Amino acid sequence: MVSTITDPGADLIGGALTSFLPEVWAGIGMILVGVALILLVIRMISKLLKLLLVGHAERIFHSAIGRGPISGILAGLLVTVLVQSSSTTMSLAVSLAASSTFSLRQIFPFTVGANIGTTMTAIIAAFGFPGSSARPG
Repeated sequence: MVSTITDPGADLIGGALTSFLPEVWAGIGMILVGVALILLVIRMISKLLKLLLVGHAERIFHSAIGRGPISGILAGLLVTVLVQSSSTTMSLAVSLAASSTFSLRQIFPFTVGANIGTTMTAIIAAFGFPGSSARPG
C-alpha cells in the first residue's frame, strides 16, 4: 500500500536525476534528496508538536520527562514497551528536542529509557512460542 503511493515520487526524482547524471552521481543525489526530505519532515513534525503541546499535554510531558533523569528513563522505557518500537519513540524524542520543548539534557535519559525498552520488547518477544513448540505448564 505504501509503495503504491511512494513509488511514483521516487521514480520521478530518480528519473530526473538519472536523465543528466551518471549512475553513481544519481545515486549520491538520491541519498542527498532522501536526507533533505528526512530533515524537512523532522522540522515539520517539530513545528506541529510545538503547536500541539500546550496546556495540559505539555504539563504531562514535563512531569514525565522533565522532572529528572530517573523519570525520563522510566518514561522512555514505558513508551517504547507500549508502542514496541524504539524508532517511534526516538522520532518523538528528536522532534521534542528539535522544537526546543525539551533540552538535550532532558531528552538524553528518555533516549536511554527507549534503548532499555527495546531490550524489554525483545525479551517479551523471546517468550512467544509458536503453537507446535509450546508446552503446557
